[in-house]
Amino acid sequence: MAKQKPNSIPTSEEGQIRTRARNLPIHKCYVNTNWLESQMANILITRKHTNGNFTLGSYLVDLKLRGVKDCVYKFNESPVQIDNYIKSYPDMYQECDYNLVHNIIHAGVEFAGDYGFEPHRDFKTAQYILDEDTDDIPMMEIPLGDDGIPVLELRPGESGQREIAILRKTAGDDFHIIYIDEDGKPQRKERTYEEVMQYIQKNGFDTFLNKNKKKFDSFVEWQVYTDLICSFKIFSDEQMMQIENTITLISKDPRLNKEIDMTIRRYEKELDLAKKYFADDDLDKTHAEIRNVIDKHPDDPLLWDLLLSILSRESDCVDDETVAEANQLFPEHPVIKAWYAEWLA
Repeated sequence: MAKQKPNSIPTSEEGQIRTRARNLPIHKCYVNTNWLESQMANILITRKHTNGNFTLGSYLVDLKLRGVKDCVYKFNESPVQIDNYIKSYPDMYQECDYNLVHNIIHAGVEFAGDYGFEPHRDFKTAQYILDEDTDDIPMMEIPLGDDGIPVLELRPGESGQREIAILRKTAGDDFHIIYIDEDGKPQRKERTYEEVMQYIQKNGFDTFLNKNKKKFDSFVEWQVYTDLICSFKIFSDEQMMQIENTITLISKDPRLNKEIDMTIRRYEKELDLAKKYFADDDLDKTHAEIRNVIDKHPDDPLLWDLLLSILSRESDCVDDETVAEANQLFPEHPVIKAWYAEWLA
């Protein structure tokens, strides 16, 4: 391949941006209106050519952890092309000062780098649409993470195994996980199963219980607690192996989100009479009505959970027959397992 002659003009879009973009004056900058609340910034930066065309850089910046997750660059595009690009998101962008977007991008990159995350590969070129990061750019305070603690967002289909492995090396136990549903809304914020176990190993089970006061904010903490309670009743090596296998299965169990509320909504009409009896404090008829619904839908473990919840309000302990029956039918379901563990305890 022939070597490029000294002082020759680059012909590729990447080469043009690397050598020429910073010599073009900043024209307009945009950021999404809710960037501060969401800590996810969609940024557009335009630079104007003498011929009236524009160079554009688009950056998606995760200020919770991962920095520049995506970026796009366009060199010497017509005003119509740039307008169409911006107008394709009419409700997203607000015009802003260059200093703001510069600080957002560089703060995100630096924060991500502190925890082992590199910017998107195209940032190697797109960074040249930004001014150099010097003292000439006024510093602005940009909120990062959860008061500085990194937060990993996981969406449906994302295991997060790679990211969690990186965070364990760079942040230890000091990070959060937020699970995002299909509508883009956060579901729960919690440590992983293994991280809760590591916390207990480090600080002791009593400290874990005192910290939570037996009221757990997440399914994961609840599962760890119930697994440990179950393991207190097991002595043989073979049975201990069964518990370890069960722990592995539970840690991968996807049935953790909103199951109880979904069950109540699913059988709302069928449970109306049970709700009426419960409101009248007639627990015997409440139990009978819930059992009627269970007979119609015998494969739903969370109907059993509803029954056990009602029974637990009547006395300090759930009756042996019901909890044993539920556990026999659904021995590996995390919610039923929790009731069984409480009964064992």
